[in-house]
Amino acid sequence: MALLFMDGFDTYNAMASFAGHGWTFPGSSNAISFPAGRFGGNAINLYSAWQQWSQIKTPLSTLPSTVIVGTAFYSSKGLPTAVDFARFTDGGSTQMSITWDTSTWQLRVNNGTTTWPTTYTYTAGSWVYIEWKIVFGTGVSGSTSVRVNGIQVLNQASINTAPSGSARTDGYMLFQLTGAEGSNFTIDDLYICDGTGATNNTFLGDIRVQYLVPTGAGVKTQFTPSTGSNWQTVDEVPASDTDYNSANSPGAMDLFQMANLAGNGLVYGVQTISRSKKDDAGFRKAAPVFYKASGLGETARFYKGSQAPVIDNFLNLPLQMFNTSPDTGVAWTVDEVNALQYGYAVGDAGMFTIDARLV
Repeated sequence: MALLFMDGFDTYNAMASFAGHGWTFPGSSNAISFPAGRFGGNAINLYSAWQQWSQIKTPLSTLPSTVIVGTAFYSSKGLPTAVDFARFTDGGSTQMSITWDTSTWQLRVNNGTTTWPTTYTYTAGSWVYIEWKIVFGTGVSGSTSVRVNGIQVLNQASINTAPSGSARTDGYMLFQLTGAEGSNFTIDDLYICDGTGATNNTFLGDIRVQYLVPTGAGVKTQFTPSTGSNWQTVDEVPASDTDYNSANSPGAMDLFQMANLAGNGLVYGVQTISRSKKDDAGFRKAAPVFYKASGLGETARFYKGSQAPVIDNFLNLPLQMFNTSPDTGVAWTVDEVNALQYGYAVGDAGMFTIDARLV
């Protein structure tokens, strides 16, 4: 599985848009805003008023026994008042959390009963990139390590990292609990890996998550736009449900030319994002599709992701992660991503599908 999830927080402007991306809200007093991110786009800022809290949680598609998470962190506060800023959970239990000492900004890890301080102390007003690995284990079979800006600041073995009694996690939570009004922190460029597979099975380093939008029509325009052109109904950031493309033919497909990646670094994975709904009774499914054009003696190819159910209201299809190129079977390259067209298909020709709308 390797890379499970990533989020650059560029597509959100309201709490409801988080729910569409798979995040949930365990807290009752969430206060979230969307300031500018590190390198353009948006980030997420969690803040609270007196004795209130903000929490968002993303459920993990598997129950990994090892996790590696990286995130850019920023706070303008002179001293922290947050208890935790991130947790891994198992059901209603917290397995492990990472936090700041409230008088020194020293970064610490704990399992609810024991705290392990790192050698890193934060300076307010600066972006840093924090990576955290946990091997879940009961008794003394677990371990944890932390890196800040690529430098190891904690490596603790032979500890209990599974207080729930199960060596696993079911979700990652960003958490803000305050004892003083105005406490806040900002998060950007998040990734989560599970340590398995041949790629993306260790710390990825300081990464950037970029959200690419359609910039023009691709080789397939088989859906009918509600207005304008197919690609213009799906290029909004954040997504708008007021315009859309619709189709009632099994196998119908739209493809789009996409914006290019910025920079020339490594590409660790591509994650698909599509919103859809159905407008009649019956079961509907849709799937993400990549298209590689012909060139250098190769024929054009289509690559379809997993089919997912479409429901009665607009909601993101389940995010699908491609750790490697479906064309080459090895790591993506920037040129390859920039040359791809991306889109979606209504089920397939062998599936009974009446109608679907995607935005």
